[in-house]
This record gives sequence, structure tokens and C-alpha cells, in this order.
Amino acid sequence: IAWKDSSSSGSSSGSSSSSSSTPAVVSAASAGAGVVSVTESLICDEFLEDAYPEPALLPDKPVGKAAARLIIHRFSDKFVPAFYQILVRQDPTDRAAAAILDAELTWLVKQMDPQGPLALGNGLSLVDCAVVPFMVRLYVLEHYRGYTGHQQPAVAKRLQQYITAAGQHPAVAATMYHPEGLDYKTELLKSYSRYADGSANSMMARDAKEK
Repeated sequence: IAWKDSSSSGSSSGSSSSSSSTPAVVSAASAGAGVVSVTESLICDEFLEDAYPEPALLPDKPVGKAAARLIIHRFSDKFVPAFYQILVRQDPTDRAAAAILDAELTWLVKQMDPQGPLALGNGLSLVDCAVVPFMVRLYVLEHYRGYTGHQQPAVAKRLQQYITAAGQHPAVAATMYHPEGLDYKTELLKSYSRYADGSANSMMARDAKEK
């Protein structure tokens, strides 16, 4: 199994991917000859969970699996578009997307394990795989748009616990580095600059401008 850059694949499926360089997994087909290319980050997550079930990233019982997938679906459907809308829209008085973010963060916290520290408890889950990449990027919104996060103390406290615990998890920490040794957070801010100045032309950017 290997990862590849699918930026040249021309993927146009409806996803929450932030650019045309959609994550892809390439695996030898279990049935039939050749290789199978699996694209879109959430689908890649599900594929890896099915292909490598240990350690499990979903609850044991079907109802728990369904609840986890509901969180992932709503986060991808509501929070992620609002994240990009805040970045892409150039009107500083437009607070509609920020209000959606606040509402979805409130909803998210209500679905999470109250003790945590991660979304479903102590162990990393598929919910974390979908949510954490955006939680650790909230500073991008503060930098470009002044969004400082949820102001309700109980929600803010649980989110901070979550972000801190996720950032300390080895699987998350291993992804937060720059291959050339540059400062990760600074380079990530640069990668979002085209969204902030309105020049990005990815599918997500176009959708954010239209909504």
C-alpha cells in the first residue's frame, strides 16, 4: 500500500478536500488484477479502517459506528464549508459563516465523550481523523480573519482539551512537520494565503464563494 499525489487525477467528486491534491491510497486489488486507487480523505479513512482493522478506529457495536459516522458526516457537511467560507469571503462584516462554526462546535462538543480527551474517549478514532485536521488549523482563521474560537467557556474548555490531547498523540504529531525542516505552522499559513486573498480556485474555494 502506498500514498500518492492525486493532483493530476482530475477528481471532481463532492468532497471536503481543500485542494485538487486529494489524498489517495493505492492498494493491490484484493479481487482482480492491477491496483485500486482510493481517493478523497474520508473515503481513504474508511478504506484503511476496513483494510487494517487493528487497532479499531470505530466503536465495536453497530449503533456506535453509526453515531461516529454521523459526527463525521455532519462535520464535513457543515463545519468544513463554513471554515473555507470565512477564509474566502472578503467582507469583514459577514459573520454568517462564523456563526455556523460556533453552532457546529457546540454540537460537536455535545457528541463527544465528556471525559475525553479525544472525541470518543481515550483512543484515536475515525472521528478524530476527520475533525482534528481542522481543529489544529483554527489558528489560520484567527490569523487571517480574527476568528478566536468559541466564546462559551464550557465549549472552549472541552475543545482546548481536545486539541491539546490530539496534538500530543503520536499519530497526529507525526504529520505536523515540514519535510524541508521549515516551521510547519508558518508554512501552513502560507498555503492558505490564496484562500484568504480570494485567488484560490479549488473546488472548495469556488463552492465557498458561491454559497
